[in-house]
Amino acid sequence: RAEDVGDQRARALAAARREAALFLDSVAERPVWPRATLEDMLAAFGGPLTAAGVDPAEVIREMAERGNVSIAPGTVLSLFSVFILGILGTRFLSNWLDRRVLRQTELHKGVKDSIHTGINYLGYALAAAFALSSAGVDFSSIALVAGALGVGIGFGLQSIVNNLVSGLILLAERPLRIGDWIVTRTGEGIVRKINVRATEIETFDNGTLIIPNSNLITEPLKNWTHRDTLGRFNVLVNVKIGTDVDLVTKTLEEVAKAHPKVMRYPPPVIHLARFAPQYLEFELGGQVADIFEAGNIASDVRLAIARAFKDKGIMFPDVPDLSEKK
Repeated sequence: RAEDVGDQRARALAAARREAALFLDSVAERPVWPRATLEDMLAAFGGPLTAAGVDPAEVIREMAERGNVSIAPGTVLSLFSVFILGILGTRFLSNWLDRRVLRQTELHKGVKDSIHTGINYLGYALAAAFALSSAGVDFSSIALVAGALGVGIGFGLQSIVNNLVSGLILLAERPLRIGDWIVTRTGEGIVRKINVRATEIETFDNGTLIIPNSNLITEPLKNWTHRDTLGRFNVLVNVKIGTDVDLVTKTLEEVAKAHPKVMRYPPPVIHLARFAPQYLEFELGGQVADIFEAGNIASDVRLAIARAFKDKGIMFPDVPDLSEKK
């Protein structure tokens, strides 16, 4: 019986080889699947496929039909021409939208930049698809390499794909936008550009932070301008023990209201924050329309407080002379 089974397998393999040989003659002129390559594939996989009950000629036929792409100079020229035209068309469309449509709207600058970037990504993807289609690529053949691509993503490209998807999420959900003031674990600054892989942040000392997009999605961050540009400033003021607290409070309120960029509503707030052994600590807080000007406004208020205290005889606490200590 073993000999009979062996004879049956041998006859099946011989029949498969004959059928494959006939098929090889029909596809020998295809540039993607040359005859030598198909014969090597049949020699390598014919036996195992037949033993498993699979017709090797059928497998090779399917591979050849799916990979039937004629690689010729004209095809390559057509592919690159369509792709370049697609990129140029995308840039023309995005620039036209910027000049004629988005510039006329009252949308936030970050929203406009997100729309501009999204149109560019979509246009580049469509340009690549049309270029491959013009070259005669059958998109059903993409399934043949999907498994290998998945393995590559799992091992070597996971971080890149993660940052790419995170960049698309940033553009769609807009937890931060171009021009926002954000604070992260690595520093703070103004968002200048959201790229495919990372986001560029300009720090206040004129440096640049390059943060991967996945970090901005998975890690907590503080966005000072997420909803609007309203902000707040706080100024601490120390006066001597025994100073008239009502006079101090009134003076601080007058100084705050006198500044043109301090908002009238909500009004400035003055608190007696702390009793110290040698001084009283007051805290002046106010709202500003543009948080980017809060630092300069706080400085102006401090200067005005110093002048007002001098005019009204309000004394700051004495600073102990540490040099006299032995």
